[in-house]
Amino acid sequence: MDRKENLELQCLFAIQALTNELEHPQGFLCQIFQTLWDDNIIASESFLACAKCKDGHEVTGKAVALKSLTSFFTALK
Repeated sequence: MDRKENLELQCLFAIQALTNELEHPQGFLCQIFQTLWDDNIIASESFLACAKCKDGHEVTGKAVALKSLTSFFTALK
């Protein structure tokens, strides 16, 4: 993993943590991820790596987040 991908992952984890803290407002996470991808701010590979990450520090609220991102990841693939 290169430095850029690591920074992108940290950004995605921070957004996931914020979403969890806000108690998962409907459409919030999906809209942010979609914008980051549409505007080529974060690479597809980083989104996929984020979804696959099993690091204990990064999993808080992950199950709910992944469920809300089903359509995003379907379109990404």
